[in-house]
Amino acid sequence: MKLIVQLIFLLCSFSCFSQVEWNEERKSAVMEGVIQVDKVSKQELYERSRIWMATNVTSGNNQTTNERDTITQLIGSGSLIFESSGPKGSKTLNFNIKIYFKDGRLKYLIQNLVLITYPGQINSNNSNMGPTYQDLNLLYEKRFNKKQDKKNFQLLVDEKLTSLVESLKNAVSKTSKSESEGW
Repeated sequence: MKLIVQLIFLLCSFSCFSQVEWNEERKSAVMEGVIQVDKVSKQELYERSRIWMATNVTSGNNQTTNERDTITQLIGSGSLIFESSGPKGSKTLNFNIKIYFKDGRLKYLIQNLVLITYPGQINSNNSNMGPTYQDLNLLYEKRFNKKQDKKNFQLLVDEKLTSLVESLKNAVSKTSKSESEGW
């Protein structure tokens, strides 16, 4: 029953947002989409997204923002944890996100997906092995070329990134307290 509920949630999530797909033109695995926020200016969308990015996307000091005279985009780097530390170790998904702004909508682009696996235990020589890095572009390109369905791990990546995009949508869709109270 729990599995059925998770599958329903997963399918509903994917119907609302894009999934990570291989983009042949960019030669990269990307997740992109547009979030419509009626009656909100480009400046306000930028401000809401900047606050969201500062709290949800930063990985250490890797966040960068592009602030020019015209507010057109935000660029950041982030990490999502897949498994908690323990005997098997942990996995983290690193990614880059770009958000482009127009009045009433924004476009997000998530790319440069890298899986970092941290070993959980010290090996038999009592030395701690360092993390391993896996560029996920090869995984998505292979699935695209062979026209295969996504595997469990790719579905998990979709689920985590969909959740991240859902939090962005919620953050930019909410009106601020001052707007709602007429200040």
